[in-house]
Amino acid sequence: MSWQERLQQKLTIVTGDGKVYTPKWMFSEYSREFNNTVMEFPMLPGSLVQKLETKGRILPLDLVFDGADHLEQIQAFDQSSLDKRPWQIDHPRYGKILAQPLTISYTNEDLNTSMVQINCMETIQVMDVLKVTIAPVEKITADADLAKDSEIAAVTSDIPAVKVADKRSLLKDTMNQYKTTAGKIKAAADVSKYLNGYNKYIALLNSGTSSTVQIARALHDFSTMPYAFLDTVENRLNMLKLQYRIIRNNIGNLFTRTSKRLYESQSSFLLMGMAQSVVNNVGDSFRLVSGVLPVMRELKSIYDDWIISLDAISSPNGGQVDGYLPGADTIRNVSNLFSYTISALMEIALNSKQERSIRLTEDSNPVLLAKKYYGLDRADENLVFFIESNRIGISEMLELKKDRLIKYYV
Repeated sequence: MSWQERLQQKLTIVTGDGKVYTPKWMFSEYSREFNNTVMEFPMLPGSLVQKLETKGRILPLDLVFDGADHLEQIQAFDQSSLDKRPWQIDHPRYGKILAQPLTISYTNEDLNTSMVQINCMETIQVMDVLKVTIAPVEKITADADLAKDSEIAAVTSDIPAVKVADKRSLLKDTMNQYKTTAGKIKAAADVSKYLNGYNKYIALLNSGTSSTVQIARALHDFSTMPYAFLDTVENRLNMLKLQYRIIRNNIGNLFTRTSKRLYESQSSFLLMGMAQSVVNNVGDSFRLVSGVLPVMRELKSIYDDWIISLDAISSPNGGQVDGYLPGADTIRNVSNLFSYTISALMEIALNSKQERSIRLTEDSNPVLLAKKYYGLDRADENLVFFIESNRIGISEMLELKKDRLIKYYV
């Protein structure tokens, strides 16, 4: 439909009470706003703006009711506007809109017409809100990215230039972390990626021209690499935990504000990686409750220990020379990330299978028992799971003896 044809159509408003109005209309503008998060850093020029989802459009409507009964139309329209339900508007220019009026002004200066000025805001249905579900992986990834960007901006503001002595300390930590982790990587592709990330970070630390933001970004990328390795959740989390322990055990040697601030960045980046490690490439790690609960306890323990470590290196007050206090944004972002991650794991635990066990009252075999407890499938996945979870070897493939302990999961 051409724009000329659209402009010849009538404006139709179906108010919340179901009544239909077709007033004349005049051209007007509309605007759109976006949800956003703005962070300011005292020592860094500019603002960090995170653009989120769009808000509903603001739609001004200039309407004209005319004719001998225009006053009656206005009265009916005003009464209809009291209904709390949204309006359905079919506008020649804006198209079909679901909106709520924010303000309505009436003018009766002319004897044969009534003017109505309305500010409407586009709305969604309540049921649309109820249907919204947040995918845990996407939510945790987004929160981790937000925490990363915030921390990089904050440490860049706090430490305009990293001194040579601090670079040496970071270099020592990095070498120890690499030695601890490299030997535990299983996939060849991950070994290569980790080595490349290590070399890139080392090169920046050895460079005399590398900026704080470059070092911080490379530190994050290298530190959090294990979360995406092709391995079990338990192994990936353990790699990150070992790296955390290396720097955690050294906090007694942190005496300057800069060294303590760098520890805050190092440790917070590792915790961000830990949160991501438990929701990426999960595989069968959380098929059973017994696989979820230890991870939840581990995350909580690490977070509590991290808070204790920051408190241990904090100064009595932030006013003393070279005094250190941890960043409120850093703690808040990591806290929010871990809180949501643990709650997501709790949801997984509630839907995971729990272990049950029996002793056979008569001889049987894996096929019959797998069918009994899980049912058989074309790919024999249930049979394989039954065999693996009960550690059935070659000698028991054909027959399981009476009194044999059998585990199954419901």
